[in-house]
Amino acid sequence: MDGITSIDPQEGFTRKTVVSVGGPRNPLKHEVMHLISRCKWGTSKDDQAWLEEGLATFAAPEAECDTLSFEEKYRDILQNGKAVDADALLLHFKEQQTPKICYNQSAYIVGYLIEKYGIDRLRKLWIGGMEVFQELYGMSFNSLVQQVERQLMQSSQPAISLDWNDFIRPCY
Repeated sequence: MDGITSIDPQEGFTRKTVVSVGGPRNPLKHEVMHLISRCKWGTSKDDQAWLEEGLATFAAPEAECDTLSFEEKYRDILQNGKAVDADALLLHFKEQQTPKICYNQSAYIVGYLIEKYGIDRLRKLWIGGMEVFQELYGMSFNSLVQQVERQLMQSSQPAISLDWNDFIRPCY
């Protein structure tokens, strides 16, 4: 899709313009997901980058530079000792030297939360912030990340090997 798409939500949200350049790895769906989630639920409490970017990335896997699943990439990230810990995802998401790791980990975690607990709990997390995480999910965020990572490492799926140079380069 070439051209400019402008979306003007009525919820007191400042006007945003999403510019999309054609190509097979177009980020338009990712950017539109940001707008939709903010229009429907407002800005996430405490401006949770891991949640906002995780949801947008999860919604648009075709915008990734490869055809691997978030599960495959997260498992390879873990196997190579490159995973970002839970505290860094929460507190320093935008400061990481390899942001694509954060985006992929967050996308997988958001998908896991939606699949296991439903979109309504994710909406409540979005609105309530991390202070309601334990109440909603019955464990801390750190415990959830550890659980997710244990399950990934025990997966019977064949391991893949990411080409790190390709993985970290921007693709749009």
